[in-house]
Amino acid sequence: MHDFSRFVYRFFACAALLALTACFMSPEEEEEQVPPPHVVSSTSPLPAAPAGPLPPTASATNPAPKPEEYAPPSHLGQEAAQASEGKFAPPSHIGEAAKAVTVKVGLLIPISGESKGLGQSLLDAAVLAIYDKYAVLSPRETTAKVELLPEDTGDSIEGAEKAAQDAIQSGATILLGPVFGKQVTAVASIARVKHIPVITFSNITSVAGDGVYLFGFIPEQQVARIVQYSMTHQITNIAAMVPSNPYGAAIVKQLSSEVRKHGGRAYPIEYYPEDMHALDVNVGRLARFLQDEPSKGHALFIAEGNQKLKTLTDALAANGISSSKIQLLGTGLWDDQQITHWPNVSGGLFASSPPEKYRAFEQHFVATYGYKPERRASLSYDAVALASTLAISAKGEGFPISMLVDSVGFSGPANGIFRFHEDGTIERGLSVLMVTPQGFRTIDPAPASFIQ
Repeated sequence: MHDFSRFVYRFFACAALLALTACFMSPEEEEEQVPPPHVVSSTSPLPAAPAGPLPPTASATNPAPKPEEYAPPSHLGQEAAQASEGKFAPPSHIGEAAKAVTVKVGLLIPISGESKGLGQSLLDAAVLAIYDKYAVLSPRETTAKVELLPEDTGDSIEGAEKAAQDAIQSGATILLGPVFGKQVTAVASIARVKHIPVITFSNITSVAGDGVYLFGFIPEQQVARIVQYSMTHQITNIAAMVPSNPYGAAIVKQLSSEVRKHGGRAYPIEYYPEDMHALDVNVGRLARFLQDEPSKGHALFIAEGNQKLKTLTDALAANGISSSKIQLLGTGLWDDQQITHWPNVSGGLFASSPPEKYRAFEQHFVATYGYKPERRASLSYDAVALASTLAISAKGEGFPISMLVDSVGFSGPANGIFRFHEDGTIERGLSVLMVTPQGFRTIDPAPASFIQ
């Protein structure tokens, strides 16, 4: 990422902290209102969005916030201008007022290239998380001041390598990102030399481990959750339609394993081409099998989302297989409000993070920036909130593995409880949701804790 952008985001984070520090009441009053910092567990959520003022937009294309929402001190305008010349540094008196150690967090995201829209959402969510975190802390509690270092990975492996190198050279002690699985290995090899942990937004389990922690939504866990629920609610056989690619193969492997574990059967499995040509052949074959079988105890798992899900369910309905005749099941790819308008998906079940938490995040984001975020922006929000909490808990002394790998886990404000395992994978508390014309309805809530 260009130096100007990197320093601008340092400026925003520090400006928010400066404004908040100046506005706090007396230390005695603060101590009575705010509990001391601590490692967040599943019973102690990361701070939710405050009701107070909102941060400046992280996008140059969005209108500036109204003065009553956020008014940074006027002298910061001159320092922001200096940022374009690469001269801006966080004002030294902020650290003195808050008695905080600066902790630098690298954010590796695609700010350019085909995925720049996603990158912008991730960046805006990260800035919002920084603001929200410090909005609920008193100066006494601010033992660490998180400085965000956004670096542009683009869509390439080379871009991710350079982003990681630049972030580490600038002093990052933890890396959040990259987004794409193909970039993770390259970033990890650079970070590993410096013993810097990587929390990636990828969900590819093969890249986890040895200092790399997954933060993406893992489809295999979603499959396990929906199968467990279904098999305890009179489903004994699950058929499946999956794309003929590695994602489809991973879904089938998990589906078959979970169904067998519960004494059921996963059959038949129908693979269709990724481009969905000659789909009628696949749909027709599956429809004939399902029509010959009694519908009771049967479900159909569809490992697809977006427009492809509509194409599949419409084709199935045209062949006499609809959600009114068989229970449809899916993954987190269904976590998209547009599918509530598709009648052939209505009544379908899928597993995802608690919808009420994501809705609160989305509404907060829209109110701040004026546009709807990409779904994965919530990962950036939760990851930055986690990094900030750990930095403050450790009083700026780094990110020890013992803090990351905690059996109790953490509670993200946007996606609910999660915990990292020693192998670098993430476990999330998932809800089972039903698709209805009015939206997603929770029929089996996510667990409140990992400790039974």
